[in-house]
Amino acid sequence: VLTDVATIAISVLAAFLMRIHFVPRIDLHAAPVVFSLKQYCFFCSIWLVLVVFLGVEGLYTQRRTLWNEIGHVTKAVGLGVVAILAALSLTKLSPLVSRTTIMLAAIGLLVLLPMVRYWAKWSLGKLGPWRKRIIILGAAATARLAVQGLMSDPVLGYEVVGLLDDDPVRFGENIGTCHGTPIYVLGNLSQARKQIERTQ
Repeated sequence: VLTDVATIAISVLAAFLMRIHFVPRIDLHAAPVVFSLKQYCFFCSIWLVLVVFLGVEGLYTQRRTLWNEIGHVTKAVGLGVVAILAALSLTKLSPLVSRTTIMLAAIGLLVLLPMVRYWAKWSLGKLGPWRKRIIILGAAATARLAVQGLMSDPVLGYEVVGLLDDDPVRFGENIGTCHGTPIYVLGNLSQARKQIERTQ
């Protein structure tokens, strides 16, 4: 949430700077503008509604692949733009900010939010707080593919600590590695609760 709020603030600032310095150069009909600190603070505050839409999309409670997350971020930003435009049209606050600035901020958020969220999760995964320890049931080909899939996407933050399989021949078998640590078949399925407690 903190990184999202910081990204919103940066995107709004970038939108203001583009509206002041860049838009008048490419559109000669665009009137020069000067934004006050009050307008910036107001605009940042109304964009905080985006945090609500990100929450509704499950972006603070569910672990998703990168492309899946980008889709939900895009939807949340779209809903945020609609909500802000609707709120401005129904109130007397529209003179405080232009529609052009809203769209510039939205474009900035579509670019920055996925990038910042990716690096925030990657960093938290390296440090530990984002990691979630899991045990995979089964050690056949499908389970191996699951391990490879989970390890190939660091944004998910899963740490496979072992597998369980009822085939006694597989006990102790090395399936691969997770963050440099070997992954073994720890026992059979009936030992699931015991292994969950042992490996946390």
